[in-house]
Amino acid sequence: MTKLIELKKSFVTILAAIALLVGWYWFNSKPNVWHEKISLTVETPQGEVVASSVQLAGIRSHSVGQITPSDGRYLKGEAVVLKLPQSTGPKYLFALLKGRGSIYDFYPQELRDFKKHPLDYLNSGPLELKTSRYPKLVTFDNIDFPRTVKEVDPNDIGATFGNGYVLKSITLEITEEPITMGNIEGVLWWLENHTGRMRPPSSRLGVGLNSANKVLDVERLTKSDFDRKSK
Repeated sequence: MTKLIELKKSFVTILAAIALLVGWYWFNSKPNVWHEKISLTVETPQGEVVASSVQLAGIRSHSVGQITPSDGRYLKGEAVVLKLPQSTGPKYLFALLKGRGSIYDFYPQELRDFKKHPLDYLNSGPLELKTSRYPKLVTFDNIDFPRTVKEVDPNDIGATFGNGYVLKSITLEITEEPITMGNIEGVLWWLENHTGRMRPPSSRLGVGLNSANKVLDVERLTKSDFDRKSK
């Protein structure tokens, strides 16, 4: 009886391995890249404004049975650039490539088990990201000077832009729309030639940095958080 039980267990294990391999090969038979559209909707005193960016997402490589929502993923394209009307002149809200969620947040089990491919959700409509999976939001006190970059609290963008400004949603969808190109450089004219961190911690802490000094997330931002060429 014991041998029969062990034999059954071995048989089940073999079947599970075969199913996983079939799923893995099926997954890899499809394109390993797809387009994810990120959209921001903000309420302003002048009405609702929306901006989007279509970004190239994909998987570099993965191991059978070990894929996770971040395993081997890569992302290319531009940050979302949202122009906000203000009486003193427009301000810009940027949703960076850094830290944002993906289609794996919504269907982790199906995608991880190769039962679905991100392209299977093409034209299924926008999905609203949870606040914890929002991309990092930033703005500039002076759009012409990288060192004036600062974080924006998604739960209270009015603290940065004034009363009447509310972030209503950030959505993601799989799309066939072309990759967004040129929007970011049209606003951040200096970005193409910028090197290093936008706002190095030394500008706040001086040159005597040590382990006791906490480097803020905004002080780690570089060009690649705003723009990663898709080609």
